Amino acid sequence: MKFIILILALTTSLTTFAAPGETDINPDDLTTDADGNFVICTLKDGREFQATTWLVAIDNLILSKEPVRAYLNSTSENLEFKSWEYRVLVTKPFAADAVKTVQVTRLKPAEPTKYLECQK
Repeated sequence: MKFIILILALTTSLTTFAAPGETDINPDDLTTDADGNFVICTLKDGREFQATTWLVAIDNLILSKEPVRAYLNSTSENLEFKSWEYRVLVTKPFAADAVKTVQVTRLKPAEPTKYLECQK
């Protein structure tokens, strides 16, 4: 029985996603505005962007409703989404004047990652 508990403990500790300097958190612990938006902005290319703790969208296209990871590092809060078609990483810096960024990778069909920025 002790062996099984040890195996479970090791497996759990090995499945963390946190890299050095990162701390995984519950998505509901991220800072949001009064409407529940983690990041809402106009992108530099003119499209509208919205990320809540449960969906991410550009204009009227919902990229994902599946947040897979929320984490902090020394400079920002980060929220990662993944669906069968897209992987999206939203970064919200702690510094008020810093630019919020979005990395969008289309998985099917595969396309290069697009690096997008919010207007200030």
